[in-house]
Amino acid sequence: MARGLTRFVGRENSMAALMEAYEKAKIGTGQVVGMVGEAGVGKSRLLFEFKHRLPQEFGYLEGHCIHYGGAMPYLPILDLLRSYFEIREGEREMVLRKRMKERIFGLDSIIADLFLI
Repeated sequence: MARGLTRFVGRENSMAALMEAYEKAKIGTGQVVGMVGEAGVGKSRLLFEFKHRLPQEFGYLEGHCIHYGGAMPYLPILDLLRSYFEIREGEREMVLRKRMKERIFGLDSIIADLFLI
């Protein structure tokens, strides 16, 4: 148990749903899980516990919503992409393009072969 955290109890159904999505992703069926709830219900703690059950080599993307972002289409997707490509405010476009290209081509050698790199 991590320091400062209480015992994790009462979220068996939620954890089972996350683990089921993980098992499907592991065999190649891509998964997206949305987690919605009022502040303080334990969304962050559930995600914390779930991530610590995953093998280290398993990759996942995490995006966040903001309470005033409901009118901004695709805001969670933009957050996922910023996270995946490690985009930080103020970075030069040339650096971003290079990083994005490396990450995309690193997903699968077939993609790189299509673009002859």
